[in-house]
Amino acid sequence: RNYDQDGEYRLEFQQWINALWEEKDRLLDSLHEQYPAQH
Repeated sequence: RNYDQDGEYRLEFQQWINALWEEKDRLLDSLHEQYPAQH
């Protein structure tokens, strides 16, 4: 599959990347709640 020429594949790939970022943000939010800043 070709990212440059396959619009459907490109969209799926971008959605996958966005899902990774959302998961990372949820994890960071959870960690901030469990371990609040000590300053």
